[in-house]
This record gives sequence, structure tokens and C-alpha cells, in this order.
Amino acid sequence: MTNIPKVWVPLWYSILFQFSSAVYSQADTLQIHQAELIMDDMIQAYLESRQEESGADFETIMERLELFKKNPINLNAEGQPDLDEFILITPFQVNALRSYILKYGKLLSLFELQVVPGFDIETIRRISPFISLTPIVESNALNLSKVWIQGENQILLRMSRIMEKQLGYQEKGGKPAYTGDPYKYYFRFQHQYSNRFSLGFHGEKDPGETFFKGPNPRGFDFYSCHLGVHRLNNFIDDLVLGDYSVSLGQGLLIQTGFGAGKNALSTSIQRGGRAIKTYTSANEFNFFRGLATNLKINKNLGLVLFYSNRNKDGNISREGDSFSSFLESGYHRTTAEIANEKRIREILVGQAIKYKWQSGFLALNTLYTHFDHNYLKTNQLYNAFSFRGNQLFSGSLDHQMQFNNFLFFGESALTQSGGWATIQGLQWSLDKTLSLAMLYRNLNKNFPGLYSGVFSENTLANNERGLYLGLEWRPGNNWKLSAYQDFWKHPWYRFGVTGPSQGNEYFIRITYTLKRKLETYLQFKSKIRQENHAENKPLDILNTTLLTHWRLQTNRLWPEGWETRTRLEYAAYTKNKSEKQQGFLIYQDLLYHPLQSRLSFTSRVAYFTIEDYESRIYAYENDILGNFSVPAFSDKGFRYYFNFRYDVTRNLMMEGRWAQTRLLNQLSIGSGLDEIQGNKRTELKAQLRWKF
Repeated sequence: MTNIPKVWVPLWYSILFQFSSAVYSQADTLQIHQAELIMDDMIQAYLESRQEESGADFETIMERLELFKKNPINLNAEGQPDLDEFILITPFQVNALRSYILKYGKLLSLFELQVVPGFDIETIRRISPFISLTPIVESNALNLSKVWIQGENQILLRMSRIMEKQLGYQEKGGKPAYTGDPYKYYFRFQHQYSNRFSLGFHGEKDPGETFFKGPNPRGFDFYSCHLGVHRLNNFIDDLVLGDYSVSLGQGLLIQTGFGAGKNALSTSIQRGGRAIKTYTSANEFNFFRGLATNLKINKNLGLVLFYSNRNKDGNISREGDSFSSFLESGYHRTTAEIANEKRIREILVGQAIKYKWQSGFLALNTLYTHFDHNYLKTNQLYNAFSFRGNQLFSGSLDHQMQFNNFLFFGESALTQSGGWATIQGLQWSLDKTLSLAMLYRNLNKNFPGLYSGVFSENTLANNERGLYLGLEWRPGNNWKLSAYQDFWKHPWYRFGVTGPSQGNEYFIRITYTLKRKLETYLQFKSKIRQENHAENKPLDILNTTLLTHWRLQTNRLWPEGWETRTRLEYAAYTKNKSEKQQGFLIYQDLLYHPLQSRLSFTSRVAYFTIEDYESRIYAYENDILGNFSVPAFSDKGFRYYFNFRYDVTRNLMMEGRWAQTRLLNQLSIGSGLDEIQGNKRTELKAQLRWKF
């Protein structure tokens, strides 16, 4: 049994105190922080479900929210084109809003949104900093002179490192395993005009990589550039040269942007947004390089075309004619990592033709991929139906139809090898207080899913059948209940599971909000799944595991720009109803973000005691602008961090971060070449942003 230290008991009273305190008046612009909390929650839920720390373009999401702060979305614009990439509202709400404006005319007040299906007062307040009803003052055609004269330039410099010496930098009988120093450098220049034009490039050097020497004589290990135009004229809606991301349909063929999975927004199950976007993230894997465009053939017909030609990292066979996997980390520190750098040439060609009408659309998507080596995964049973070869052609039908308060959507895909997959969903708004969602997925075991990003339990879009049911209910102005159930089956073997398996997940969250100054919620999640009994008994009956999480969190806005966030979380992992590991985490955040001050900061003190890695607990952390962290806590110890931001002038901003993990029962921290001899790990970051 995990023990809760007495020193943390007073924090329970802190929560009760926050309930009983009087409500102080504060500017409603702090609703921005409520929107950021939702994004924090979505990112943490995504990483918990994927059990990994990367793979999605989170940095771009944060940048777009920052952009919408400066250039609010005009709800009265014709067609409201920018709503498609506004992640804080669902595609159902977007369609309901468009139908309302088409029927009744332009909005006269933001609070008129209350009569639009799917919108409630808290949603309106949350999104209000990012939207407006301002009349359009410029034509649809982009004025290039305004782009250069009125556009904003930005230079960003970032440096970070782990202060303790890791094993990869130590000399043991020769040279260190890592070829470079422990510093991480990042540089970016960007010229931006509203959300309609972007020109930029950036470079990154990861810790352990060389800089202006060895395999990187030109400086950074990774470079990226782009030129992107949104709504150039009445014919070209999007045009991108350089690096870009693509999202089509429900993600069966291709989804390289962020697609939220199971989280507290339990009815937000539909993929959507702009098909083509510029790529500004430092993630070195999840993007394409070439040319992409979105054309308006006429009022109802649109055409997306894209071409990409780039090299990717991969494990090449000894014979040199095939590769077994892509390497997604972007690290090129050791001799082996450098040898696998940019070994695979990938050419990708795709198109999507979409016909839209007032209540829906139908789209035909096709994708062709060619590699210069054969893709041959390792000879394991769970890879028996995986894609093999050097070229693949896939197609899909994507559809959406809205009828009154019902929204039907889905996508069905087929490949040249006979692999197929389908996702079909329904969102239903009964009234302003109750919304339901349902999603059925059937992903065949031989569907390749090379670029897929679907709503599923499995990381890959194959070998899964499932049904998801979601509910959101607002029984009163201050209360909200979110819940979902998800059931799935994997008909074929998976990594670590030698046989067909199944599982289910239950989630419920009850949230109480008091006049936008206090939010507290109690959350329970239970997940049952199957795995191998033991590595040396591969034919035994599969084990059934149960993972449960309880969480209590309170967020409180105080006068003068102060904010506190308190979380208590308990986790229990049980195997075959006998072996049980438990974990406990508690943290206290203190944030200071006054509206008129040049200085702001965020800080945290966390204590965790977790018996086994299987009962680990994830916790989202605030970071410097453009960064995020969601560590997985295990063992026993403390975690602290302090971030500060100082506006030197109106256009010059400095940021810094100090973060440390200290274990109480270990003599080392980390693993492999990242191992540190000692019980603490300290990270320092510094960032400078100049706008002109």
C-alpha cells in the first residue's frame, strides 16, 4: 500500500479553502488560461493513451492559439473558413454555427451563440478571447504589399541542457558514445501576416549532436523552411512551398497534424480542419517536404494536391536493399544513429477532391507512396500482415452529413493489397445541456496505415474493431459531467500480445465551475486490456490487466494575476486480480500572470511515490513558449520547476526554465546512454524572442 506523507495532508485543506473563499473580480481576459488548460488536458490524455512523449505536432497547435489571440476569428466572415482549424470547438459546433448564420444572418452578439446547438455559456466564455464579430475590411484576395509592410517578423533563440553528466558523454576506454556536446540549440525566423501568410525557417541541434563540425559542418543537424499562403485569391485557398503537414478525412490515409483522442472532451471525436498547413515544429519526422495546394474549383468543388520528396531515417538491412522500420526520434548522436540518418528516400503524391453542399460533403482521397528500398518489417508473428514492398496506392471516401441536431461522418479506405478500414461516427446534440457521440471503427489487420492518425486504441490504424460512446451533460450552470466508454478487439497478434485480445475503458469526470474563477473536477478512469503471461511462456493464456486512476484537481484564479492549481492522483495496476502496484502523485502549482506587468512566472512542487512503472502517472507541465513537457512519474521522489517570462521591451521577451527531478530511493536516474550516476536530474532552458 502506498503511504501518503503527513506533510501533504494540509494541501487537502488548501483545496477546501479555495472552495470557501470569496470570488474576486478580475479581467475576463484570463479566460485565455482556461482555454490553455483544455489544451494541456488534451495533450496529456493523448500521450497517456499512446504511452510516448512525441509523435504529434503540439508546438504548431500552441502557435495557432497564440495567433488567434492576436487575430481573432471573425464569425461573421463568409463561410467562416478559419473555424475549421480552431481546435477548441468541435466540427459539430462549426457546422451548427454555419447553419445558424445561413438561416438567420450574421451574429449581433457573442452571447447569441447560446441558441446555436452545441454551444453553452461556458464554451462561449472560453473561446471569446479568440473570436470576434468584426466586419471584414479587406477583400478575399491577398494584398501582397500589406504582407510585407504590415507583417510581423520574429526571431527566436533557444538553448537548453541537462546539467548532470550523462553516460553518453563519459569517456570509458575511448571516445564518448555521443559525438557532440550536451547543449540543445534552436533558431527560428518567421515573417507572418495575420493567419494568411507565413515565411520562415528554423534549425535545431539536439543534445549529443555535433554543431559546425563532424557530420554537421553546416551547423544545425535539422533545418526546415516554408512559404505558406492562406486565401491567396478566389481560386487558391492554400499554397505551401517547403515543409507542410496534411490531414485528410478521419485520418485513415493520412493525418500528420494533431488529432485529439480519448479525453475529457468526450464528444469531440471527429477529425477536421484545414487539409494543408505550414510546418513550423522542430519534430524531425512527422512532416512532408515539397509542394501542396488547396484549390477552389467553384463554390461547391475543391481540390487538394500535394507532392513530397524527402529522406527519412531508417534501419537499413545488411544487404542494403531493404529497411525494417523508420526512426522517428530525430537523434543523430552516436555512430549508429548517424549511420541511419536520411537513408530512405520517400516520394509521396496525393489528392483529395471534395464536393460540398449546405449540409455536408463527399470527398475522394488518393495517396501514392514510393520508397527507394523495400519496406520489410522484422519476421515476427505480429508483423505477419504488415505492408511489404516499396510502393503503395491507397484511396478513401470521406463524408459528412448534418440533419437537424445530428451529424453523421466517416471515412472508408482501401489499398492495392486488399487492406481496408472504415470509421463511422455520429454526434447528436439533444439540447443545450446534453450531447452524445458514437464512433465505430473496423481496421483490418492488413491495412498498412503508414501515415494514419485515427481515433483508436491502437497506435497504428489496423488490427482493431471498436465502439466508442461519449456523453457531455450540463445539469446546471456550474456543473458538467463528461463520460465515455470504449470497447475494442484486436483480431491478430500485437507486440507483446501473442494472440487475439480485447479490452475496454471507462471514464467519468465531474466538473464544478464558479463564476470563471474556480474550477475543480473529480475524475475516474478504468482500463482493462490483455497481454502475455510471461516472455518465456508465449503460448499461455493472456493475462488480464486493470489500470485505474483517480484524480482530484482544483484551479483557482486570484486577484492581481495569481493562480493556483492543485492535483492529487492515485493509480493502481492489477494483473490477474493478484499482483497489484500502486502510485500516488500530488502537486501544487503557483502561477503569476498579471495583465499589465512585464514579469510572469509558473512554478510547481510535486511529490510522487509509485511502486512500479506500470502504475506510472503522467502530468502536464508548463514550459517556455513553444515547448511542453509531460513526464511519466515512477519510483519515489520530488519534481520541481520554475519558469519565468520577462518583457524587456514591447518587442523583446526573455524566458527561462529550471526543472529538477530528485529520486529518494535510487542511486542513478535515467537509462541507457542517458543514465546519470546520482539521484537527481536538472534541466536549464533559456529563450529570447524578438519581434520587429
